[in-house]
Amino acid sequence: MMAINCATLVKSGLAQALSRPAGRSSTRSKQRNVEVLEGRQLLATFAAPHLAGSGSGFVRHAIVESHARHSVVATSSAIYYNADGVSIQPVSAWQGIRSAGGTGPYLITGTSNNHGLLYVGPISGVGGTSYSVDYPSAVSTSVYGPDYVSANRVRLVGSYRSGDGAVHGFLFEGTTADLSGSAGYRTIDYPHAQYTYVHSTMGNLAVGNADGPEGNAPLGTGHAFLYDVSGSRFLSNIVYPGSTTTTAYGIWYNGGTSYTICGGYTKVVNGNTTVSRGYLVDYDSATGKFSNWTPFEFQNGAMGEGYYTHFEGISSAKPGVYTLSADSGLIGSDNPEQGSFVTVRRNSNGTFGSAAWVDLNYPGVPGPLSANSVAGNQVVGIVISRSGVFSYQATVKAQF
Repeated sequence: MMAINCATLVKSGLAQALSRPAGRSSTRSKQRNVEVLEGRQLLATFAAPHLAGSGSGFVRHAIVESHARHSVVATSSAIYYNADGVSIQPVSAWQGIRSAGGTGPYLITGTSNNHGLLYVGPISGVGGTSYSVDYPSAVSTSVYGPDYVSANRVRLVGSYRSGDGAVHGFLFEGTTADLSGSAGYRTIDYPHAQYTYVHSTMGNLAVGNADGPEGNAPLGTGHAFLYDVSGSRFLSNIVYPGSTTTTAYGIWYNGGTSYTICGGYTKVVNGNTTVSRGYLVDYDSATGKFSNWTPFEFQNGAMGEGYYTHFEGISSAKPGVYTLSADSGLIGSDNPEQGSFVTVRRNSNGTFGSAAWVDLNYPGVPGPLSANSVAGNQVVGIVISRSGVFSYQATVKAQF
């Protein structure tokens, strides 16, 4: 059994919790109607009884024993692999995935205790190569989103904790041989924020979230940001129209100056009802304009009112077809969160059509599953079982 540090998992919307570079656990406060004030794909927002927090806000927990699951298991909708075959262990959490050119191998990123982790290889996790990712002089590092830049260069984004307790965003670009140096790393700090998380990157842009005291320490109202990689500058904030708070977790480069961004937002309806939805939006880097803002509900609203939905990642299987990873749950409930694989097609007029949902459940292991990132029909995330937490990779049996 290998131990990991887990921040308290708070059931109040899509908060983050496990093995963060600071172990910071933020929440969507029902009092302030804040959507997600931390950020990243490790969205285990379930307050499982065995993960109840201590007074310090942290708990010690163990990864589930290997005999509790199998290395390859299948359902009618997906084939699941656990992360035990990856050479660097423990895989505390998978948080990002991107195809490394064509259909594979894959770049899969996450954390291993206090270290960032990059795996390059098949979706099974067997036969690939693993690399430790440590921001120079950082106390801890966590990698969220990878991207394939060229034949031998990758770009990674995430966050790291410094000695003073602040959480900084970062970007790395270079070869895997450069990971142990310092030249390829840069800090990305949102102005005046105490916490900055860079979630995803593609093309010349990156997206993330930041927050700071802003009058209601330790958390503020939060900002979803766009970052120009080549210009090393922040662009317009991403704000869903009429929302209280917005998060940006995934970005996809469509070509030219066109990008599509996903995440979640919270707004108050009729003065007292909190609505939390996932969204898609297009962004034109030439004009700086957003268009086609579109909200999405878990199972297209078939589950009734009171459910929250948040998109964790985005990819495109082919032009006009997007695949997304999503987490959903019942607001104000201790019921487990549901991870899902989602497909959205564009309409003929360029707007986004309705979503097709495939819910993901790791076979034979009761407990919530978080779908943290997606590449085509491949999904990565974590499962929280009665015995502990473990990471998985999955191939969804989906047609595009």
